[in-house]
Amino acid sequence: MLVAGRYRLGELLGRGPLGEVFEAVDQQTGGAVAVKLLAPGHGARQVSRFVLEASTLQALHSPLIVEVLDVGEEQGRPFVVMERLRGEDLRSRSARGPLPLQQIVEIGRLVAEGLEVAHAAGVVHRDIKPANIFLLAPGFSPAVKLLDFGSAKVIAGSLGARPGEPTKPGDLVGSPRYMSPEQARGKPTIDGRSDIFSLGMVLYELLAERHPYADATGLADLIMAICTEPPLPLALAAPNVPASLAKAIDRAVAHDPRARFASVAELRAALLVGP
Repeated sequence: MLVAGRYRLGELLGRGPLGEVFEAVDQQTGGAVAVKLLAPGHGARQVSRFVLEASTLQALHSPLIVEVLDVGEEQGRPFVVMERLRGEDLRSRSARGPLPLQQIVEIGRLVAEGLEVAHAAGVVHRDIKPANIFLLAPGFSPAVKLLDFGSAKVIAGSLGARPGEPTKPGDLVGSPRYMSPEQARGKPTIDGRSDIFSLGMVLYELLAERHPYADATGLADLIMAICTEPPLPLALAAPNVPASLAKAIDRAVAHDPRARFASVAELRAALLVGP
């Protein structure tokens, strides 16, 4: 399939709630790209969210966030052309076994740095999870890219956003395993501290080699646990983690947003391998 008369689609790289991502070749440059196409049959709200993701990514300029090269529509299906990344996502990597402590800390610091750019632009990612953290192959820099802003919340007035678009209060947006209590409750007023919680959950799971709510038996149990049960202190779940790092993760996953770091910059500064 040829998209926009230019991008020759190849292998299917992945499929998500909003669309499919294909490897493609740019016929004008000969370079490899990734093309995300909205899946057929979606309604107006899904189209709006897909378009919002594209415009958000275009506005966020950081080497730590996947770059958008082109946007358009093909036979009524919106598409986004992105840089083709080489490597694997954190979910795939962690499934093969534990990561070294220093690498976990570096991943956390880089993700936090990418989120600083998003938050400064008025964008809350709302879906920080291992599958949306891409680890580039050795030799590529930076080592991490943030993916998938399809669940992002753009603060009214930022990037031309309008209030109430395109989700409604009470909508469950994001991946339940990593969402903050306020996000799980569908609160309309979440801010960057929700992303801090989600990143903290990712790092907690990597360091403890176990998700803090792994015993939840279904979605309802998981949501209930997130909303009512603070995670076990990391020092108890992973005694070998340096005390200062465990303390930083515990603060990041505090139930009350006011008890968390005030910004991802503060979290990044606290992510150190020390005593």
